[in-house]
Amino acid sequence: MGDATLRGGGVADAELHYVAPELLTGQNADVRSDVFTMGVLAYEMATGVLPYTGATMPGLLGAMLRGRPADPRERQPTLPEETARGILAALSPSPEARPQTARDFGAAIVAR
Repeated sequence: MGDATLRGGGVADAELHYVAPELLTGQNADVRSDVFTMGVLAYEMATGVLPYTGATMPGLLGAMLRGRPADPRERQPTLPEETARGILAALSPSPEARPQTARDFGAAIVAR
């Protein structure tokens, strides 16, 4: 990653993209933090890109806190609408707005 790498306290640079914003701001983790990470992974698997980018930790955190990433269907038009909505819900900057459990997340991304 060169000079543009992210720097975080003991966390590998690339891992910061998968860390929930509440953890990057010093708040407590709970299962919803893991749901955020699953949302990042699902977004990346569906689109081939990370949902949030930033050349620095503050830049990445700012992107996470400012709002939602692009609809994954913009990069993967065949992705079912329900799946895209579930992924985006998991990526909410607010833990309260995310699926509350891994089971809820799984149910949210399954196309019916």
